[in-house]
Amino acid sequence: MMRTTFWRLAACLMLTLLTTLGIAEWIARRRINDAQWAAPADALPVTTQALTWPMVAEGRRVVVLGDSIAAGWELPPGAAWPEQLQALLPPGDGWRVINAGIPGETAAQGLARTARDVTAWQPHVVLIAFGLNDGQRVPQRSAADRWHAERVVYGALGGREVVVWRHTQARLHIGRGTVAADGQTRLPLETYQAALRTIVDSIRQAAPAARVAFLTLTPVDTRGTAAVHSPAQRLTYAAYTVALTAVAAEAGVPVIDVYTPLAQADADRVFLADGLHLTTYGQRLIAETVYDAQFGDGVNP
Repeated sequence: MMRTTFWRLAACLMLTLLTTLGIAEWIARRRINDAQWAAPADALPVTTQALTWPMVAEGRRVVVLGDSIAAGWELPPGAAWPEQLQALLPPGDGWRVINAGIPGETAAQGLARTARDVTAWQPHVVLIAFGLNDGQRVPQRSAADRWHAERVVYGALGGREVVVWRHTQARLHIGRGTVAADGQTRLPLETYQAALRTIVDSIRQAAPAARVAFLTLTPVDTRGTAAVHSPAQRLTYAAYTVALTAVAAEAGVPVIDVYTPLAQADADRVFLADGLHLTTYGQRLIAETVYDAQFGDGVNP
């Protein structure tokens, strides 16, 4: 009799637990909106925030999706390479460059706002530039970063993930990936690749005729003494460039090499004091390289 009572109690407890988890999952799915994982629109460059559809509807639209390099960190208005690219394009051709760069972002965060900041503009050309934040070596990725990456890349679009499990996994740091035995990166290498693939897929679904291209990671000043300038960090960034190139080959996306012209130039002219972000001159080199690769042949999308 006591054994029967025990098993009934165990069954009731198990049923209660499963019901509680089911309710928690339902609440989580109801409350989570993918848009909340995207940076707010007011984080975009001021010139981009001021754009409206009627202002660009008649032109041929180029959207740059990237991080602080594209955003022109610590530079005056007009100095970021997307704005310098705009100045290089012949006015009569009707090109309009839309800068969707936000400082500090990874490819997963770029994916979270692709619909709002890229495909909503019905682009003819999309230039994707992520990697410096993704490959940044850190002692430990935060739970928020882990949760964000897992949520956005591996299930947000298809709705296949178990939200409660992913959140628990993030909080407990279960299954953290590493690039090297002695360090981690903000976004695991495989997650970085998954985000890039999904960004490309999303663009091709929404704008099938758009030309898409990746930019390589930019170099860092080898003379710097901070962690970002260490040999280990530079090797990690090289691994992320290789990973980006692999995704590009799979997806049939060209890669624009902006690393080489920057690395070959005078470092004092290229880098800001932090040895990571670029001067107006460094940004100019990117603009010229992108122009030659994407627009110098006069091909119209």
